[in-house]
Amino acid sequence: MTLRNIKLVFLCLVTLTAQAGTSLDENFIPFTKDSWNLEKAKIVNIDGRQAISGVAVLTGQTFENGIIEMELKTDGSRGFPGIIFREDGAGNGENIYLRPHNSGRHDAAQYAPDFNDQTGWQLYYGEGFTASPTIASNQWLTLRIEVKDSKARAFLNDMSSPILVTPTLKGKPGPGRILISDGGKGTYLANFRMKKTSDLNFPEIPPAPTIISGLPSWKISKAFPADDPGIKNLSFLDAKNIEWTQIELEPSGLANISRYLPLVKDKPSVVYAKTVLKSDKQKRIKLEFGYSDDVIIFHNRRAVYSGQASFRSREPSFYGLVGYNDAIYLDLNKGENEILLQLTENFGGWGFMMRSVPAE
Repeated sequence: MTLRNIKLVFLCLVTLTAQAGTSLDENFIPFTKDSWNLEKAKIVNIDGRQAISGVAVLTGQTFENGIIEMELKTDGSRGFPGIIFREDGAGNGENIYLRPHNSGRHDAAQYAPDFNDQTGWQLYYGEGFTASPTIASNQWLTLRIEVKDSKARAFLNDMSSPILVTPTLKGKPGPGRILISDGGKGTYLANFRMKKTSDLNFPEIPPAPTIISGLPSWKISKAFPADDPGIKNLSFLDAKNIEWTQIELEPSGLANISRYLPLVKDKPSVVYAKTVLKSDKQKRIKLEFGYSDDVIIFHNRRAVYSGQASFRSREPSFYGLVGYNDAIYLDLNKGENEILLQLTENFGGWGFMMRSVPAE
């Protein structure tokens, strides 16, 4: 645990005393068709409790700030039970979920925003995004999520100590739907409760540091089907007069393509991203980068790197997380140098990051 993460947890602990005993029993919402869309859920009786398996959508009301709570029981099977909130009906929302099969590991709990029906778990991980709680099997656990504006925290059984503190939510602010999901087989959900309130005490948390980059300005093309052979020839970018859209980078330097584009028909898709590096002389630089899922990098339309970093592409435990983990050396020309990426995505979050550092 980093020093900054220790400070985040401490700040939350000292502000939770009044909230730890908050009971939501009066805010219980039973699983009925009057309150829920249960088309993708099955109602069952588990240990004398009304429970569901599958996915249920709360209807008739929205949620922005407040407390969401539910109970869950898992047998430890591979799955991703959790809660999506502020969901807009078009696959955009905030997603906090558990991995019972990874109990105690670094990613047993995760906050991963959804953009255009893509959950960005490969783009957002580590401090503020993943945590390592123990998730007991074959007993009922209480998962609570507290949300205020751009901040959220999650609790599992112990309401005085959060398992995950997220200082900056990445999705769109404002009210949206709530969805609850068993995340696969082996988990049941029960006793859903919700309280809408902005009267939550979140400490002031310093923002994450900004990564200084020599490549701050990027534009992207539209998305193309990955199985279209015509897009592999770069001449089509000029021949078809592709329109380019300027995108914003996050403080980490992440270019989250999922925020701007859905996959084409929910299938593997390709996007092109480009920027221009200006140099007052010929010189060598080092480009550090990460990407999801596969990439070809071009310097002035000449391929200089090809890599594959999709889930399990390198070995069975490979996650394909995006970070500044790879590097190439480029010899820049005097004047303008185009850097072009051909980026292919399957699932897990579509994006890349790249920064220029002096060559060693």
